[in-house]
Amino acid sequence: DREGEQGKRSLTKKIFAEDAEGNIIINFWNIDGETINYVDQRGKHAHWGQRRLKVPKGSQKYDMPKGQPTKPFIPWELVEMYRKSEKVETLYLTEGAFKAYYAAKLGVVVMGLASITCFKNREGKIYEDVRKFTGRCQVQNIVILHDGDCRDISLKAVNESLELTERPRLFLAMAEQMRKL
Repeated sequence: DREGEQGKRSLTKKIFAEDAEGNIIINFWNIDGETINYVDQRGKHAHWGQRRLKVPKGSQKYDMPKGQPTKPFIPWELVEMYRKSEKVETLYLTEGAFKAYYAAKLGVVVMGLASITCFKNREGKIYEDVRKFTGRCQVQNIVILHDGDCRDISLKAVNESLELTERPRLFLAMAEQMRKL
């Protein structure tokens, strides 16, 4: 749990929780420390978050709100830095909320992305929270940290004699798009 202030009232934000099926619920908020709410497909108000599935569905390890755009995971330490307008030399973007959470606890200024392709909004612009943070905190550098699998060559591609550079090329293309933004 993290304690923070929003307006005049104090609140506790539970970052990780467990649902009835044993999945891990990862709660998200924006750079202002406000919960991200939306109306779900049933018309009910819900809080934006991810579910780390206890039992993956094939290669799917996470569930996100259906029909909703992806969001970056912002460790509470960055919310505090943003509120104080602390100057930041380097912001790291990594894959995954767990990595971002842990790295922030070690003093790394980092946000977690859902995947290498999730760094911009539906309009094709860098996430607003990343833009706001880099502006107010005068970020000089953004470093993208991909998972180690960025260098992996697909065994399926090898077995089927397909082009072996497709996967590494995808990571490069995402880095180039990020640089343009």
